[in-house]
Amino acid sequence: MRKERKRQPGAGTNFLPVLSIIVWLLLLVSCPDPHSPGEGDETLNNLVRGETKGGRLDDGPEQWFWFEASDGCRYDINVYDKDNDPEYSGDITASFFHEDMETPYEENREDGPFSLTASSCERIYIRIEQKPETEAGDFGLYYSIDDSIEPQTWTIMMYMNADNNLEADILFNLKELITGYHEYCGINIVVLLDKKLPMAFYGFKETDFTDTRLFAVNRYGIHRIGGAPEFPEISLSSRREMNMGDANTLKKFISFCKHNFPARHDALVITGHGYGPAGFCGDDSSGGDRLHIGEMSFYLDDEDAVSLLGFNTCYMGNIETAYQFRYDGDP
Repeated sequence: MRKERKRQPGAGTNFLPVLSIIVWLLLLVSCPDPHSPGEGDETLNNLVRGETKGGRLDDGPEQWFWFEASDGCRYDINVYDKDNDPEYSGDITASFFHEDMETPYEENREDGPFSLTASSCERIYIRIEQKPETEAGDFGLYYSIDDSIEPQTWTIMMYMNADNNLEADILFNLKELITGYHEYCGINIVVLLDKKLPMAFYGFKETDFTDTRLFAVNRYGIHRIGGAPEFPEISLSSRREMNMGDANTLKKFISFCKHNFPARHDALVITGHGYGPAGFCGDDSSGGDRLHIGEMSFYLDDEDAVSLLGFNTCYMGNIETAYQFRYDGDP
């Protein structure tokens, strides 16, 4: 491993400054709590963009739902009566809260549909309650993203292949991202992490697994997220081993980030081993399969384009890589 890190005469420079730029953007302040409120509570229902979830209020006095929000993005949320009873629509109230589950959004009111703008990258919690002296019934809710409003933010996509002997080093990079996140930096950080060893690193219990998982990083720390609908193989409970050396895995990750964490600019940082034109991001659990720059160009298209591409690997700062990903078209 150390031999690979040693710079050889004539070798290109690594893209390590990319992480320094990211850390500078995040302003390097400590994260208050590495664990998100409500983590592991099975009574809290995860909403997937465009899919309807429902419930019945006589199952309890209130029900909670949540979804991952992108900083500066505007969301339309519809709560409705599943029995098409117009009178019942006024029998329930919906309240929206920040990730601490205590601080309400200013848009809270009794009548829907609702629209709100996320003030940071965080989980938005929705509390559904029944009004006093009303009859219980079935309800449904779903949310969509208002595409007419462009968030003035960055989404940083961290494609981190730790399914090799760089695991400890890569998890240390993740720790730096978590502890360096700034509450009001206007940045979404989404991580696809593939691990090898069944152990937690640096005190983060979320890293105790040996498969491939998605995470969001925000002011509350790091928490696991599901990849539907663009990346359905990865869910909140999946134990799927993805091949990080397959360009289709990368394509699904980029698509998920773009659709669920829309931003004015996107950055993709690929982390793992690097061998220049011989490939990079080798995955031990997938027979050592590697990504190649030609493979990326073949499978990725204009919809997968990013504003900033970085390689936190060895031997990728070369003329071949620069030529392969050169700008060649209209803005």
